[in-house]
Amino acid sequence: MYDQNTNAPTSVRLLPIAEVCQIVGLGESTVWARARRGTFPKPVKLSERTTRWVSTEVEHWMAQAIARRA
Repeated sequence: MYDQNTNAPTSVRLLPIAEVCQIVGLGESTVWARARRGTFPKPVKLSERTTRWVSTEVEHWMAQAIARRA
């Protein structure tokens, strides 16, 4: 993936639910509910017991939330 402003490669990480919650300030059940409703990025299922969120998608969601406040 590339940064849209600089065209430089971006660092993409796969984030566990605890880190997603810490970043966006929402609880786990809220993140899961919003992902199911389509109002938050959907997670990536890596295995039967491992689910992660794409960091750039979470960052994009935050940027949209900030933009909507105006």
